[in-house]
Amino acid sequence: MNKINTNTQITKLTAMALLAGLSVVSVMTIHFPIPPFPPFLEYDAADIFILIAGLIFGWSAGLQVLLVAALVQALTVSVASGYVGFIMHIVTTAALLIVSCLLREKVFKNKAWGLPVSFVFGVIALCAVAVPTNLIAQPLFNGVPIEAVTPMILPTILPFNAIKGGANAALACILFMALLPILKKTPMAQFLVQQKKSPAELQRTKAVSTVCYGLILWALQILIGAKGLPAITVNGVSTDSLEGIAGTVFYFASFALGVIGTGFLTAGVVAIKNGLRE
Repeated sequence: MNKINTNTQITKLTAMALLAGLSVVSVMTIHFPIPPFPPFLEYDAADIFILIAGLIFGWSAGLQVLLVAALVQALTVSVASGYVGFIMHIVTTAALLIVSCLLREKVFKNKAWGLPVSFVFGVIALCAVAVPTNLIAQPLFNGVPIEAVTPMILPTILPFNAIKGGANAALACILFMALLPILKKTPMAQFLVQQKKSPAELQRTKAVSTVCYGLILWALQILIGAKGLPAITVNGVSTDSLEGIAGTVFYFASFALGVIGTGFLTAGVVAIKNGLRE
């Protein structure tokens, strides 16, 4: 019995550490300003994996992942923001995490449609917490007068946090729904709080997961198309890496992702439509 419990805890801690690592790596690789907000307000995808940790293991485990990821991020990627950014990250993300996970589990009873609704309320909580956090932290720690912070609430602080939080919540929702059927077939299934579902509900869940697969493939196609391949420099001479065989393979892969993604989306939407008719 003790060995089983130990193995379970090792599995859980390993998965949580992996999600914390993915959160930090996502900050390093995916961060950019969101026009028309000031350049120092950047979008990053760190909260996606923190939210997934909360959905799998519960909000308390999600908080642990948040603390680890935020600390590593503050000591490496976000050194400039210092402990102020560390505290603000924890406070705002914790509001999104706790509200979303508790509503999904306690109010909506882990129903598939309850997940996006829970995230909507979670984003509202994030925005509500972001306002007093900025009003307190900026004057107290950064020396910014409160008179300078107050005019930024409506045009900057609220919409930026709504866009960033909403984007991360939407991506976490899509990724979690796509991974859910896979997680149920792995040792991670023991951590998922699940309810007994009828065959029709299981069919709808599979259909939603199929749509999520299509959205992920479309996102990859858009990402590849926007980023492109870097130029290759040989003996000091820069060449276009999209020429020749490399370019053919690149464009074929992008086209294939779009076609497969469209197929998943179509199949998922048709399955959902047929399920609603039954």
